[in-house]
Amino acid sequence: GAYQIQGIRLVKLKGSEREPFFAADEIDISVDWGALLHRRLVSKISLFEPQLQFIVRPSKAASQTSVDSSWQDKVKGLVPFEINRFLVFEGLVRYKDETRTPKIDVDLHDLWLEAENISNATKRSDRLPSTLLASARVMKSGRLKLTSHMDLLSAPAQFDVNTTIDGLDLKEANECMKAYGGFDFEKGTLRVTMEMAATKDKIDGYVKTLAKDVDVVDFKKELEKG
Repeated sequence: GAYQIQGIRLVKLKGSEREPFFAADEIDISVDWGALLHRRLVSKISLFEPQLQFIVRPSKAASQTSVDSSWQDKVKGLVPFEINRFLVFEGLVRYKDETRTPKIDVDLHDLWLEAENISNATKRSDRLPSTLLASARVMKSGRLKLTSHMDLLSAPAQFDVNTTIDGLDLKEANECMKAYGGFDFEKGTLRVTMEMAATKDKIDGYVKTLAKDVDVVDFKKELEKG
């Protein structure tokens, strides 16, 4: 009732990029035995040390922002039943933009994620029967936590998601700030709180940011001073 795929790598063949768009040390695909109690034959997928890397370059041909759609059909063919449970252990999501000055390189790492009852195999009557929990490190210092309840079977999908990023050292965001805003952080920490809810006819939400002990250097003004 289970099989493994080890050492998978999806690499763009055209162009010079050899960092994989997607890679995983191991993928386990098995029957979700808990759902059998509800007379549903569905699958569970576990990804171990997966990596997802987006790279932007001056030309679209050289960039790495998506994978050929034919791969999606191949992946679906590997999973014999509907996916009901999805887990990620020690994941990495990375974004690089080599068109900016300075170049941007940010990531989420140590990603843990668990999505349960995706296909509502337990036949819950709740409006949002599926759950998603996730945690990760943001750069070196930040910590991300996410909790969500969802209905992925409705059209459009409905969800209620709460996300926090806490303790991010703002100096770690200096590449982004220089590239997009022309300033730099000497010190400071950031906390971001986001809540978003989607029903069939509307999306509501908010984002709150709290920066503490901030000291900023404006490079344009410093250059004007000489």
